[in-house]
Amino acid sequence: MTTNSIKDLSKLSLNTAITLFRLKVAPTITYGPEIIWESLKKKNLEDIEKVKASFLKRALSLSKYTPSRLTRIDIIAYSQITKKGYIIDPTMRIETGNSQPEDVNKEKINIYLPTVDYFKAKYQLEDIEVIGLLIGTRGVIPKFFESFRKTFELPQTLTADIISSVLKRSCQILSHHIHSV
Repeated sequence: MTTNSIKDLSKLSLNTAITLFRLKVAPTITYGPEIIWESLKKKNLEDIEKVKASFLKRALSLSKYTPSRLTRIDIIAYSQITKKGYIIDPTMRIETGNSQPEDVNKEKINIYLPTVDYFKAKYQLEDIEVIGLLIGTRGVIPKFFESFRKTFELPQTLTADIISSVLKRSCQILSHHIHSV
């Protein structure tokens, strides 16, 4: 199934469109990565991202010239009771300094600010806050992240799970680069 075969994509709810993408499109474009992982290039991964971005632009009724980064909101959480929403973008980077968590947060606010009005209207919200969360590629969890976790009353085990996942993935990436040289 190609993305173009889905008629009137913009008439579907965003949740339905994303579910359709996950069920019908994603399995096709990501079939067998464990078989071809060693031969994948950055360009192949970018092509997969382009399919997703194009699909989401159609679902959101955005111009095909809209920057793709505006279609990649990682997490949107909201309450219909308080009419408050959060666009949350966890970002993995090599740690470079003490101000980096706040710098990442500012960067994400600048990136997603153009989408806030759309999501406020879409989910009938009064306010949306953008939160950029830095997670260090060496498993470092900044105080900014821990403050976020505590504010939203997320379990402390989340931090340990993220550290484990980040370190495992960083080792996989390093191994791939070492063995592809």
